[in-house]
Amino acid sequence: MVLGSYLGVVVNGLAVLLGGIVGALLGKRVPKNYQETAVHSLALVIGLIGLQMALQS
Repeated sequence: MVLGSYLGVVVNGLAVLLGGIVGALLGKRVPKNYQETAVHSLALVIGLIGLQMALQS
């Protein structure tokens, strides 16, 4: 039962670690304008999710 309560934390930690490794290995091969577009897209999505959550409460 204890493992089940921490499963999300473990999966999230592993996903962040794997994403960091992939980003470090492939980040230099992706053109700069693609990197900027990806960051701006993520910022827009995060802002919209935050706005949606703010309007719900």
